[in-house]
Amino acid sequence: MGDLYLIEHATKIVFTYSYTADGIWEMSRMPSCQREKVKMFLQRGPKGWVLQDFSPGEKGAVFGFPATPLTEDPDRPPLGSWKVWGGAFTLSDAVPEPPPSLIPFSFEVPFATLSYTEEGSIGRVRVTMRSAPISDGDLEDMLDKVKGLLLNLARRPGMVVFFSSDARSAHIPAMRHVWRFTSFIKEFGSEFFLVGRGDAIICNPTGFMGTAILQIVKMVYRILPPPWPACIVRTVEQGEEFIEQLVTAYTETIACSREQATLDGRRAMPPLATFDGSPTVSPIHVQATVQDPATRQCARVASLLRGQCPPESSSITLLSPAQQSEDCTLAFPADEGLQGVGASNASNLPFQEEVVVDSAGVVKSCWLLCV
Repeated sequence: MGDLYLIEHATKIVFTYSYTADGIWEMSRMPSCQREKVKMFLQRGPKGWVLQDFSPGEKGAVFGFPATPLTEDPDRPPLGSWKVWGGAFTLSDAVPEPPPSLIPFSFEVPFATLSYTEEGSIGRVRVTMRSAPISDGDLEDMLDKVKGLLLNLARRPGMVVFFSSDARSAHIPAMRHVWRFTSFIKEFGSEFFLVGRGDAIICNPTGFMGTAILQIVKMVYRILPPPWPACIVRTVEQGEEFIEQLVTAYTETIACSREQATLDGRRAMPPLATFDGSPTVSPIHVQATVQDPATRQCARVASLLRGQCPPESSSITLLSPAQQSEDCTLAFPADEGLQGVGASNASNLPFQEEVVVDSAGVVKSCWLLCV
């Protein structure tokens, strides 16, 4: 089962739902730190397929359903028109055609400059504040550019963005401009949530101006806590270091996800054997093109295949090739039930086959034990 894409008609922004198990798709396009808090599922209920919110306090509230009554497949949600949050959406199993990238992108007003770059699926927004006063018109011009950038990124399912803002020379804004900024964040909260993955504020809290700017930044953070990792630091270098750490962590995460792999084929074979008192051992054969085969290859393979194991499985063991430089210790929390077993110490397991990876990073075959 592949990803499903929920596309809002009015804005064309894309919400991604990934298959989990038991005929359930879960919203997956969000900051990783929100995955335990935001629980939105696409699943079949007593009255048919619905979108339900099981986030804390939501109690499974239904917020979406097919717009037209259909003869529904009990194993797959109906594609086409949906009514979600009172608006018109389309559910599709095909990756939406993305708009072109906006790069190169830069914008300048008297109080700030904004630049945007991207590398692969990762965008970087850098804002440098100036000492010039902020006018209503200049602020609206800047927010309009940010709006266009956010919409472009949110319409491209694989894109994320990290923000850096150098406020060391910023002029103290009028409170009406602070409130306008916070209202803008609220207005485009969905877009920020879909694509934002971290931000760093550079602020030098010395003197009256610096202290005032710092207090305004903290106030905005209190009013609208960012849904991603954020920091306030004194130097550009510290801010860059923080963002680079987030980018590295994100890159390693997406390397294990379907968003960064093109599946050429996926075939689940029937169980080979069932042992008394032991789980069924199921082999999986796949072909996948991995963008960056240099690191954590077997972790990626496990992520690609973990959805193939039976839902009652409590752990997934991937048998790695003996020639791998690493012994396939997977970079996942223990409670996710992923274990890495090198071929050298897997001789006690009933089935094993090497993971074969060619020079282009194409995974030819591997075995999983679904335990």
